[in-house]
Amino acid sequence: MSLDSLVSAVRGFAPAALQIDEIILNNPAWHYEPYPAYSDVRYALLHTTLELRQLAVQLHAARQQAGAPLTPAQYALAQHHAAFRDFEALLLAFDAEHFSAEPAQGEWSAAVILAHVHQVERNFYAAILNTIRNPAPGFLSDEEVATLTGEPADIVPATELAAGWAAFARLHARLQAELAALTDAQLTMPSPYWEPEPWPTIGFRLHRFESHLREHTNQLEKSLAMLGIKRNEGQMLVRQMMAALAEAEGLHIGVADLARAAVDAAAAQIAARFAALPQRVEAITAMIDAVTALDNERIAGLVGAEPALAATTLPDGRSAILFAKYNGRADIVQTLLASGLRLNLAEAAAVGESDRVRRILEAWPDAANHYSSDGFTPLQLACFFGYPDSAQLLIDAGADVLAVARNSMQIQPIHAAVAGRNADIVRMLIAAGADVNARQQDDFTPLAAARQNEDRAIEEMLVAAGAK
Repeated sequence: MSLDSLVSAVRGFAPAALQIDEIILNNPAWHYEPYPAYSDVRYALLHTTLELRQLAVQLHAARQQAGAPLTPAQYALAQHHAAFRDFEALLLAFDAEHFSAEPAQGEWSAAVILAHVHQVERNFYAAILNTIRNPAPGFLSDEEVATLTGEPADIVPATELAAGWAAFARLHARLQAELAALTDAQLTMPSPYWEPEPWPTIGFRLHRFESHLREHTNQLEKSLAMLGIKRNEGQMLVRQMMAALAEAEGLHIGVADLARAAVDAAAAQIAARFAALPQRVEAITAMIDAVTALDNERIAGLVGAEPALAATTLPDGRSAILFAKYNGRADIVQTLLASGLRLNLAEAAAVGESDRVRRILEAWPDAANHYSSDGFTPLQLACFFGYPDSAQLLIDAGADVLAVARNSMQIQPIHAAVAGRNADIVRMLIAAGADVNARQQDDFTPLAAARQNEDRAIEEMLVAAGAK
């Protein structure tokens, strides 16, 4: 393995990562090893970025220990390479149709932008080579530029992104390798190109590589917006990952073999993770389908093969276990619990896992007033589903008995308890200061709900407490 293997692992997965739906990224049915508390699928990408940043620290230390810190020229080239990878990350967001499309009248397509940056980098490269190779450098013709750099005289927009990028990347790799040997004295040499005298120095030209790429990276971002291509989280994660890769690559400039064991280990770990991720995404998708269909047999099979899938969340943000509970599927609830599912407070309150409720409240008392993804408090869920032990634990921990649901129902805990016909919990809430005249959606009161349910015991309890 080598740096090439690391680059291949990251770049090879980047296009697929762009396509991962945010429903999948939000899903906790994937664990980052060795720290399984990080369980959303997004951590497959976020922590790849983290590992690449860790590797960069090791590479920096290795260069220092070897007495080979980045020279000023190499540092500038590393900055250029960071811009190169950022430009690439944005280009990946263009599909075949949009790559050659003008985003608006008079605006360049991504294909034209790519050809332009390729041509300009070739010209910058030629200007530098001309300066360091000729005692009295002068202006170069297009043919001389092509001969000096070994590039075509006319760089035309590619019809396909892959071909256009490959040609540009070859030039980029060549100039990065050759210019890494530039000395501090050479950086001060005037370098003629198109400007009038006094000519900018080679040092300026090196930094112009980056600034020119950044200029057209901004242009790509504007093009995406004009084409109506919305930035999604997958694109953001890929951009961050490519930036971290660029840092590790930049630290190799001028040094052929650096911290090989660390680079090989990172490449192997990242390659293995990305090789397994498509199958995990497929399994999560299958689990979402099975839960939505309330198919306990399929759920049991999927969870049996991969217990982490029990933590799957649905597109609306609800967890599998809450969805099953809301639909009265105790069998699915038990299947999910049997997997060893680690419940959050709302889930524990909804399914009556009072020991879990107690442990969470002991560790995080403030969680008593947090809301579930669909806008209910843990107390409201315990009240509706009829778990007095959990309700009392929550009240004792400071759960707000007047909290209003953050959804269209606008219930308070007492509405939930009355709707669930849980008299003991109604009594508990009244004692804790619940408002017996609270109004939910459509001005519906607890007393109206009790009468609708023909629940005389709760009706009498509410009237005795002042309900009207």
